[in-house]
Parts: sequence; C-alpha cells; structure tokens
Amino acid sequence: MKKSLYIFIFVVLFSLFSCTTYIPVKDYSHEFKKIEYKSFAELNEPFVFKFDKILEFNKKDSDRTTTQQRGSYYVIYDWETESVFDYVYVPGDNSNGYIGKTLDMRKTKNGDYVYLSYYSDYRNEKVKLYFLNSSKNKVDKIEIEETEDYKRYYAFSLLFSTYKDDNLFVFMDKDSQGEYRLIFVEADTQKEIKKKLITSKNYLEDLCVDSTGSVWFKTIDYENEFACFGYYNYKTDELNQNYLELDIQDDCYYKLLYSDEKVLIIEKEVFSDAKKNYTYSYIVVRKEDNLNFKEFCLENYNVKSVWKYNDEYFLVTKNKNYAEISTDRIYKVKQNLEEIEEIKEVAAYLNYCNELKDDKIIFFDEYTDYEKEKKGIEFFYYDIAKKTFKDGKKFLIEEILDLVEN
Repeated sequence: MKKSLYIFIFVVLFSLFSCTTYIPVKDYSHEFKKIEYKSFAELNEPFVFKFDKILEFNKKDSDRTTTQQRGSYYVIYDWETESVFDYVYVPGDNSNGYIGKTLDMRKTKNGDYVYLSYYSDYRNEKVKLYFLNSSKNKVDKIEIEETEDYKRYYAFSLLFSTYKDDNLFVFMDKDSQGEYRLIFVEADTQKEIKKKLITSKNYLEDLCVDSTGSVWFKTIDYENEFACFGYYNYKTDELNQNYLELDIQDDCYYKLLYSDEKVLIIEKEVFSDAKKNYTYSYIVVRKEDNLNFKEFCLENYNVKSVWKYNDEYFLVTKNKNYAEISTDRIYKVKQNLEEIEEIKEVAAYLNYCNELKDDKIIFFDEYTDYEKEKKGIEFFYYDIAKKTFKDGKKFLIEEILDLVEN
C-alpha cells in the first residue's frame, strides 16, 4: 500500500510538470518514504529543525530549470552528543522556512516533548497543525477549517512562550475591526480547549505566554502618548489591559521582551540626534509591585533574547553601532534585580538564533560549504557555569539525510 502511494505521488508530480514540459531532474520517490521516525523520549530536549523539501525540474529540450516545495523534513538533533538522531518527511507541511528554523516545543503532562509546525493553506481555507511527539513515530496533523466566523480573522500565528514545560500552544488571530482571538490547544491531546476574544482600539503587540498562565501584550495609545502593558490569564479568565503605563515622549519606543512569575523585562529604544544612532535601556519590573522597577542602560547593545538560569537573567545582545568593530555581549541581571554585569564579549555570531539547554546557551545558524555548494547548520556553545565558549559541530543537510537513511 505504501509503495503504491509513493509511486502515485511521483507520477502525479511528473504528470503535473510534464504538462507544462517540465520533468523532475531525478526520481524523488524514495525520498518520500521516510514518513516515520524513531521515538526519542530518552533524549534531553533535542532540537527539531525544519527544512523545506525542494524538488528541481528541467524544462524539456531546454536548459531552463525551476523548483517547487513539496513538504518538509523535520530533523531531530541531539545537542548533547552533537549528532542527528533521526529525521522524518512531512508531505503536507509547505510552510515557508529557512535553514536553521526550529520547531516550538512544549512538554506534556506525562513528560513527552511535543514539537509544532503550522501552515496556513489559504487556497483550501484551512490552517494545518503538525505535531511531532517524542514517544511516537509518526507526525500527527489536525486541520482548522475556515468557517464563516473564522474568515473574519487573519494573521494566524503561534505566540512565543517563555515557559516550555507547559502543555499548551497558544495562537492568535485578528479581524479588521480590532478584535483579537486567542486559541489554546493542548499539546498532548491536540484539542482546542479554550478561546478568548479581546477587543482593543489599539494593536496588540509583543505577545508572550509565561508560566503563570498569562498572555502578556503591549498596546500604544498615541493620543495620550503612552505604552500600555496588559495580560490575559487563561487559568483565572482575568483580563487586565492597563497593568503598566510608560510615557512614549522623546522619540522612545518600548518592546516587551520577557515575562515570568517574577518580572517583566521591557526594552526602551531612544534615537539620539546628537549621536545619530539608537541607545537601548532595559526596564526590569517586579510584578509584586509594578511601580518598583530598575532601568539598565546598555548604550548601543540591543537584546536579542533573554534566558533565565538559577534565578538570574541572561541577556544576549547585538552591537547596533555599525561604526564600531562588531562585537556582541552577554549580560547578566543578578538575583537581586538591582545589578547588571557584563559576563562575555565575543564575536558577531551572537546574532545567531539561540536557545537555553540546561546550563548552556546554544547558538546556531545557516552556513554554506562553498566547495560542495551545499548549505547546513553550524553551532556554538556558551557554558554559563564555566563562562566559556566552544565551537560545535556542523552538518550539511543533504549529507546528514543520506547518512541517517543509510
């Protein structure tokens, strides 16, 4: 049955493009067979990278070529052994990705890891959600039909979460009248358990979910010239759109970066006419008393991500003064929330994507092997306890898929 399915897919692709005089450059059918993966519950929060599956076609009797995306690969990467554990082909996931994109992870009630990818299929008026569970060996898919009610909304997106040990994925979409809809989907059951409508005359921005069950957001009141920070708690159903207000005069811009049970961390960006560049400071708000906050000025250093380790907050920053030699820094906000310390100045690769795994901040990004003319991912590790960097391994996507398959 499976063999017939692969042959059917290949024949359809061939027929589709042969009608327009394009034919595949090779037989791709064997690459569509890898639709199962090994369970990896024994691994420690591995990365799952998404790669677009791109097929190449030649025009008949011509040198002209074209490409088409046909699904995606999910690659399971064990960061502790620095090796690819397995991968799986997902034929329906045509979401646009980039090399180095990771799937968002949540932890279920029984300790399984669940990774999510989603794809808004506007042609078929559906949103497709793909779930990869560490204790299973097949990717699960659910579809959200665009009913008449749903068609009022657009910009469907997954919200960033600072708390991965939660069983919920939270999505947001909005309509043209200023109504926002939060959708809560359980990671283990893949079922929608709650919806919440929020009406606001101003845009909801910088949304993030924290460990208290709150979805935090920012709005800008241009008429009264202040930035407002609020939250909705899905556990208590409490909505507070005016938790904190900050003045936006003097050409400053605020961005909500991080939230947990203790603090909010907010970026303040101010343009300096004298220096002709931006300066950045970071406001740490104690939630027990939102009038009690500390502001740290980092001059030209713009925070890319915030990670919490041992009740201290690590700020990964990028130097935005392009007139200087580019060096990036890691800062630490101490447990008393009153002091900040520069703990490392390093080369520009801190601009890479990064995640915290145990006591290590792992940086990763796309790289190109120009001799082989192939793309892959390279890694760098920062050990928080030892305050040291080390180069990690690299892998080329085509080579690693062949290696695992063989």
